Amino acid sequence: HPQTMRRVYKHRRKVECRFGNLACTPGLLTSLPKFVRGLPRVRRFVGAKVCLYHSHRMAKGLAPMTV
Repeated sequence: HPQTMRRVYKHRRKVECRFGNLACTPGLLTSLPKFVRGLPRVRRFVGAKVCLYHSHRMAKGLAPMTV
């Protein structure tokens, strides 16, 4: 899927910046708890944390970040 990879690479810096923000914000993406093992649980856990991050931004009156 070369076309997909070109799009991903084009947005790489923005993606890394967003995940950096998520990882550095207290209570968001820190180390995974012991019960979050296996890809389906990791996806749900990270998805929930991303939703919480955007909800927090909206509550503070900030625009949700886009990639």
